[in-house]
Amino acid sequence: QIDIVKYVQKRFLDINTLTTLKKESISSKDITIFFLRNADYIYHLEKIANTYGVDPNLLEMVLNHYVANKDSVNVKKLDKEVSSVYRFMHVYTEGNTVVVKGSIDKSNLIIMNDKFLTQCEHILELIKSNDSMYYLLNNKKASIYTIMLAYKAAEPSNIQRYKGLGEMDAPVLGKTTMEKGSRKLIKVTIDDADECEDKVHLFMGKDADRRKTWIADNIDFSFHQDAFEEEKSHEVQK
Repeated sequence: QIDIVKYVQKRFLDINTLTTLKKESISSKDITIFFLRNADYIYHLEKIANTYGVDPNLLEMVLNHYVANKDSVNVKKLDKEVSSVYRFMHVYTEGNTVVVKGSIDKSNLIIMNDKFLTQCEHILELIKSNDSMYYLLNNKKASIYTIMLAYKAAEPSNIQRYKGLGEMDAPVLGKTTMEKGSRKLIKVTIDDADECEDKVHLFMGKDADRRKTWIADNIDFSFHQDAFEEEKSHEVQK
């Protein structure tokens, strides 16, 4: 995954600039960590947005406010933030519950009760794991969602990544996994079960800070020619 991220990052930076809100440059290593950390950001944000039938940009704005206010909502401030971008959206309270309601092309309604916040736990963890919720993309203020959409647009259309066999449709599963003549089976042996378990928790667990530290200490972020660039150069030579 790191090789893919580095490859797409290079394409992304060929057509975009990314800095802090103070226009300070961000190192290639930190940009790579940003893209690795937020690899599934679009998926999780849009999953919640689709569940509630709301605009993902509005949802992110509300969640960013919630995180910035230390897991609480300043209703007047959030209403000002939301209505400044979405003219027909407003924030108010019903009893002890914050409600975000109005229209953005269609009706949007967010009821910030315990059920809603529980379903948003994972995306809230992602937001909190970042150094900032907003950056400058091409000199314009941009949220993580906007940046990751631009990153996704830089991905080559001919590269597909699957996390498991269950994500494949039948033709792809047949070609890559079931076809004996083309599939490649690699035997994996575990010499140290404890170390293996530790690495699983490191790479797939909830401790984002530990994972970030490990990546920073162990991964070479220099843009030397990687496997994808080598394959591309071989195709050109042919």
